[in-house]
Amino acid sequence: MMHILGTRITQIALIVVILASLVFVLATNAGGTIVLSSPRVETLEPHPHTESDSADDTGHGILFDSYVTVENDVWITAIDVELYNAPPHILHHLILSSSEGPDPECPDTAQIRDYIAVGQDTPRTFKFEAPYGIRILKGTELHLSTMLHNPERQGESGRTYKDVQATVRLTTASKADVRTKNIELLRIAVQDTPYCSKDPKGPGFSVPPHVERYIKIPNDGKDRGRFVASTPGTIIDGYAHIHGWDGGRSVSLYLNDKEIITWKTHAETPTDSPIESWRTPQLPLQFDVKQGDTLSVSSEYTNSSNEAVRNAMGAARVFFYPEVGG
Repeated sequence: MMHILGTRITQIALIVVILASLVFVLATNAGGTIVLSSPRVETLEPHPHTESDSADDTGHGILFDSYVTVENDVWITAIDVELYNAPPHILHHLILSSSEGPDPECPDTAQIRDYIAVGQDTPRTFKFEAPYGIRILKGTELHLSTMLHNPERQGESGRTYKDVQATVRLTTASKADVRTKNIELLRIAVQDTPYCSKDPKGPGFSVPPHVERYIKIPNDGKDRGRFVASTPGTIIDGYAHIHGWDGGRSVSLYLNDKEIITWKTHAETPTDSPIESWRTPQLPLQFDVKQGDTLSVSSEYTNSSNEAVRNAMGAARVFFYPEVGG
């Protein structure tokens, strides 16, 4: 179904690792499953980590970039992300996307279509009921970006993990399972930077010190924290991403300034890790959108420290079926 174009590995962290293989793993089977995996990390040692760390800082993680080309038209009916031999927080992010060509609104920038994007707090299993699905056309170049990190906070003793690997499984529709409504994954996120910013620190925002309740809302004008529907359609599902470990509490989604849903995050401490993991549960979400309707988000944080939290994140990821062009 696909062939390999290549894999790029960026060792952002100063971590001693041995990679068993630098080959991007790809497999398909007769049951209609496409499996894409990051290279396996034989030894992932802990590294120093502070509350103000950014994903771009030295000592934060290992980034894998892999590329494959789709050789047949497919409809995706389910997506499952798994992390092997490590607790959830080790997976910083996994994003499957493709380039849609130049962005007409942002010069010298590619327009990216995300198929799935998960973080350490988000759900990792998604299923789409007929007639909905994600259509990927023959010739599409898929980009799998995976970051693994093993943070060790000050005063804590970290743990080394062996044979760590992240995998995404795409279930494809059979001939009998007819899908006709192509859905898109929208990312609606608050950030400090302008809409077309190329800030290398990423699409986040800062939370000032000594604040009990900080609400980040979209910037004035065109902003990544808003989505204006160019066609009527339906939101069929959604989830949120927030940095609870940095004081994040919730993400709220609005339709024309009316609150539709609020996702709240909470901490869990697994038995196999000294560091807590965070969960932002998926909640039932489905509603219709008219042409011209505006979806927007806000995110609530707290910060009792003497320093600002940088690169906080508050994002809603919603699956949208556009009636025109879907």
